[in-house]
Amino acid sequence: MEIKKYKFVHIYIVPVENSYSNIRLLEKVFNENDDTAFVISIPIEKLPDDLKSFKNIYTMYQEGDKDVFYWLKNCEKCYFHFFRYDNKTYLKLLLKPWLQNKCVWIEWGGDLFSSENTSKGIIHNISNKLRRYVLRRFKRVVCIFEPDIDYYYNEFKGKGKVLFNPYSGEVSLKEIPPVDLASVPCIRSSLEAKGHLDFLIGHRASEELNHKYIINLLAKFKDESFILHFPISYGNREYGEEIIKYAQDIFGEERVVAYRELLPIDQYKKMMKKIDIGFFYTERQIALGNIGILLEDNKKIYLKDGSIMYNFFKTKGIDVYAAESIEVEDFQALINDCNIQAVNAYQEYKNEHRGEENLRRDWQKVKDF
Repeated sequence: MEIKKYKFVHIYIVPVENSYSNIRLLEKVFNENDDTAFVISIPIEKLPDDLKSFKNIYTMYQEGDKDVFYWLKNCEKCYFHFFRYDNKTYLKLLLKPWLQNKCVWIEWGGDLFSSENTSKGIIHNISNKLRRYVLRRFKRVVCIFEPDIDYYYNEFKGKGKVLFNPYSGEVSLKEIPPVDLASVPCIRSSLEAKGHLDFLIGHRASEELNHKYIINLLAKFKDESFILHFPISYGNREYGEEIIKYAQDIFGEERVVAYRELLPIDQYKKMMKKIDIGFFYTERQIALGNIGILLEDNKKIYLKDGSIMYNFFKTKGIDVYAAESIEVEDFQALINDCNIQAVNAYQEYKNEHRGEENLRRDWQKVKDF
């Protein structure tokens, strides 16, 4: 099938709601000239219904589909939303530096921070080294979290130009309204209304989130009324099942909820609405979308003390808590409400990059980059 040539091509290899929402945003705000294509890694029929009708959306899923190099050769600029491919792709890119000049890497965190892991074997580590070598040669990188810029230059040893642009979707077209202080969630009121509290432990089955550390911290409160929620629908499935069993052995099966399959976005948001406290114990930037949903609703968040996200949010006046403090806290301290004076800090920070005018400004910079 003959495909028209596009000036700009966006390639998404992670089929999740973040990708779909970004496609909707860019199609609405930046495709007035019909010069942009969106390429995804699943069959068209598996897309949300509204995206199936897009005339400029293509797949790289099936044999015979146009591959990365077709799109690179037939566009002026190619945006990679997350970058992880096979060794053959890495080697071909290294042998064709003129194609690298068209590449813009929009990092998602996992592709920037992934490092050698000897437990995954020598082939994995060689592939990861090769991938990082390719990415260091890209001349343009978009970082979605300000501290990632320092990491890119200092730890990743990148040599490209960097632009900051928070990853956004259609929901970002609306600014977050100021919070009515009278409506700020009260954890104790939630406990009284539901008869229990709901805690979210991480957002995926990844060792980086140190689930067992949080489970062990909460074990001393096992006689209190709370339910633990573990999204493990993506990541390391074996590790996910391991932490579910670990939590069940301590708290009992009825108090541990495992989400083994991806929930439709409306169901996931409904689940997140009932969460009272979220725990994300990791060094690096991860789960920004999930943390953002909770902070937007002024839910309490525990992070690793001194981690990239903890330090950054603190500098912005955003109310987050050090998970290590639970080691010496009692349950009443754990369920204290967030600082009422900081309830709008996250909203103010996010609104700098929300609303149609701000989004046009930010994504125009990416387009011109």
